[in-house]
Amino acid sequence: MIDTTPTTSVMPVGVVASRSAPVLWAIQYALACSPLVVAVAAVWAVTAPPAHASTPLEHVAGVLGLLCICGALAWVVLRPLQRYRVYRWGVLDDNLLYIASKTLWLRSFWVIPFALVRTVELRQDPLSRVLGLAMVVVHADQGELRIVGLDAATAHDVVEKLFGLVDEASVYR
Repeated sequence: MIDTTPTTSVMPVGVVASRSAPVLWAIQYALACSPLVVAVAAVWAVTAPPAHASTPLEHVAGVLGLLCICGALAWVVLRPLQRYRVYRWGVLDDNLLYIASKTLWLRSFWVIPFALVRTVELRQDPLSRVLGLAMVVVHADQGELRIVGLDAATAHDVVEKLFGLVDEASVYR
């Protein structure tokens, strides 16, 4: 028989990132793409821009450069929106933390019991601080889980609640 009684959880299930998170992710992706754009510009400076190409090699370099820049632009614009749409985290039965994410080919679901959590940490880099965002990092023996794209105030509350749940379930007392 399936138990249909609702469980009272300290934190909701399936929490999404902040509405500002895609902006942060787009800036981070743009910074990651900048070496590619600089390399394409350098190749065009040595050969010729695609509009002024005269040899087949220059045409190929121009087309490949345009494809690289279009791919980078699509990644910077579309990937943060897709990441915001599919990124979820939450607490299950007050003893498991999970993070669910999906990319084009890969679906990821990470679960860690609170009994194995060592520390809960709040991180903010300068760009996140400007946008009012923070990241919560949960360290365990097996590695770490990162809850990204939270509002700073929400992240502080999450750290306090997770620390309380970890303290109750800890096997390291």
